[in-house]
This record gives sequence, structure tokens and C-alpha cells, in this order.
Amino acid sequence: MSERISTRSQELLATSRVAHLATADQYARPHIVSIVFAYEHPYLYTPIDAKRKSVDDWRELRRVRNVEANGRAAVLVDHYEEVWTRCAWVRLDGVADSPKVTTTGTRSRSSSPNTHSTNACHCAMRR
Repeated sequence: MSERISTRSQELLATSRVAHLATADQYARPHIVSIVFAYEHPYLYTPIDAKRKSVDDWRELRRVRNVEANGRAAVLVDHYEEVWTRCAWVRLDGVADSPKVTTTGTRSRSSSPNTHSTNACHCAMRR
């Protein structure tokens, strides 16, 4: 069953690009990591890109291992300002799909297509 997301929460999901992904392993030990994401109701997508990681193989990343072992995840998207009445947040609790490798074309800063493709991994989360 999917909960209704308020208009303000939908706006926050549509305009924000950074969030925090929380996962837990098979022993319920929590792990949280900053992510970039795209939201397309009812899914939130986060890539695992090719930049340097703490492990050589992305499949060994703790968040990936936790999703494989547990599947449950939470994502927190927030907006902070010194004027607290302008602060906002939305949390999505759900099930994360195992990451899949996809091949995508890349774009340079000038928005012209590059001639090569890059492998990317994405994880979809559904509520």
C-alpha cells in the first residue's frame, strides 16, 4: 500500500538532488550514506557511479550488500535554512531493488554527447 505524498514533499523530491540512504544488514546494524538521486513516482533512483570508492568492486559496497541481505531502506531528503520555518524534509521508507548495471551515454558540461558510454549501477526504491 502506498501512502500519499504531500505536494510540498513532491516538490522537495523533484528539486533536491542530495539525500541520505539508510540501510541495515542482516543483523540490523544500520548504515547511512549521502546519495544523489532522481525521483519518478513511485520510484527513487540512485546511481552508483564510477568515481573512486572505498572498495574496488561496487558490489562490495556496504549499501549494496545491505540491500542484497535485507532489502529494507529509508531515504531522507531535507532542506535547511537558518530560518527554521523554511526547513523541510521528507522520508521515504520502502524496499530497495538490487542494483543493476546499465550502459548510458554521458554528456559533457557543454551538454553535447560524448562518443563513449559508461557503465552505471542504479538502485530503485519503491514505497
